[in-house]
Amino acid sequence: MSDTSKNALDYSAELLTIYYDSGHMVDGRSIWSREVRTVPFPRWKFLDFAGFDISKEKPAGRSPDEIHSAIGLKGDDSLFNWVVNFYSTGWITCDDGPGEVADFVHVSQEGILSLIHVKGANTRAEKRRIAVGSYEVVASQAAKNFVSLDPPVLRSRLSAPTRAACATWTHGVRVADRAEFLDALDSRDAGDESRVVIIQPHVSELIYDTLRRPGAHAGTSEDYYRLNLLETLLNTIRGSVTSLGADMDVIGSKI
Repeated sequence: MSDTSKNALDYSAELLTIYYDSGHMVDGRSIWSREVRTVPFPRWKFLDFAGFDISKEKPAGRSPDEIHSAIGLKGDDSLFNWVVNFYSTGWITCDDGPGEVADFVHVSQEGILSLIHVKGANTRAEKRRIAVGSYEVVASQAAKNFVSLDPPVLRSRLSAPTRAACATWTHGVRVADRAEFLDALDSRDAGDESRVVIIQPHVSELIYDTLRRPGAHAGTSEDYYRLNLLETLLNTIRGSVTSLGADMDVIGSKI
């Protein structure tokens, strides 16, 4: 370990966390190993991303305002545009940028609130291997904003946007501001469902089913271990979400 790395551990307890495929982590001043279990994550949803680039998180733009303006324009094949198309009913607003609560926030016609966090796949290759790191990044972003599951906190943060224009849609039609979205948010009942949604299409249904097929692996392959490591992470994060009265979905790709 270099002197620089040692100094980082000695003096910056919250500077970074480094994850290794072996399951070991360097976290602040500690080096430790995560317990890896073989319990599948129960809320995978494998959906169709045909026509979209699963490795492109958002449209090109030099600033958050430019990115917000570009979502849904002709030729936009980013995951941001996929989100807008998939959540084409109800009310949805993009909050991407510094201080965001999530990449998108959606309120369905049934009152279901979804905080949506998006991350592009590492590659578009059909035979993608399990990659834990990309999920750790987006899961940590989601965990950082669990406080926004509290309706008054969310309402306060979204009613005072940090940028000039926040891309917002009502039933699939782009609108000028968040007025209708905030009305929909305010109209929810206390018992309405809340969800954290992680969209990271790197894991495909084909690879997942192959690894989880009974008897397909002796439990020693690298990808099988990585999948167990990933699902341990997702189950841990979901436990924090359910303790707040919400639940968590993770969206992967059909292929």
